[in-house]
Parts: sequence; C-alpha cells; structure tokens
Amino acid sequence: MQNWLSRFKSFLSQCLPHAQPDQPASQESSVEVAFSLETTYLEKPRVVKITTHGLLTTGANSRLVAAGLAASRQYGTDAILVDHRDIEIGMDFVNVYDLPEHNRLLGVGPQLRVALLYSPSEQMSKIFRFYENCSVFRDFQHRVFTNEDEALDWLA
Repeated sequence: MQNWLSRFKSFLSQCLPHAQPDQPASQESSVEVAFSLETTYLEKPRVVKITTHGLLTTGANSRLVAAGLAASRQYGTDAILVDHRDIEIGMDFVNVYDLPEHNRLLGVGPQLRVALLYSPSEQMSKIFRFYENCSVFRDFQHRVFTNEDEALDWLA
C-alpha cells in the first residue's frame, strides 16, 4: 500500500509542481500569492471573459468565482470564458477534486456554462482534464479547451 501511495504522490507532484500534497485542503499559505484577473464582456457572443495571471490557489479561485458571478449577473449571461493560459496551479490534488463543490458553495450553479482555456502542456492537460471530469460528474457545465475559438463555439 505504501508503495502505491508514494507513486501516486510522485505523479501528483509532476502534475502540480506547486502542490503540497500533505497540506490539508482547508489551509492557505500565510504568504500573499501573486494572482490577478481582468473581467471583460464580449458583446457579440454574450460571454463574460475572465483572464487570470499568477498562481491559482483555492483563495484565488474564490476571488475568480466571485468576479465571474458578479459579471454574469451584471451582463445577464450564463456563459463564462476563463482564460487560464497564464497561470500556475498552486493547489494539491484534493483541492482540485474539491473545487466543483467549493464553487457550488460559493454560488456556482449548474446553469452556468464555463469554458476554461489552458496552456497545452502535458502537466496542465492532466490537471485541467481531471477538473473537467470532476465537474461533469457533479452536473456542472464546465469544459476545458486549448483553443479560444473552440471554447467560444461551445459557449454559443
């Protein structure tokens, strides 16, 4: 059993280079992490676009969700495009697994269609695909893409 656990943690550290697998999901680092986001509205497709930069932690995700929900209400749309092509993941495996439920508690409902863009690397693909599977399993309409046009087509 211990050998399997060691291999699993090794795999996770490759997928999430900033992860701290032994840190409980509820703890945040005491150091302020650089994370920023910009929100814009794309009128033609009626989509809120949020572009993120920096290290994505559970705390940063909460800020992202709050901004997305506020913009969704402001513009009267349930379509959100999140451009994560300029981020690094600062969460462990458990945090990513828990994100859909965390988002639900923050007010994200199944009516929101969320397209997530990510940089096409093997590490990012693994973690974003995992997040997509966890979200779909929990009845969210969250999909991941590496191409912005494909993401906007899905949101239409």
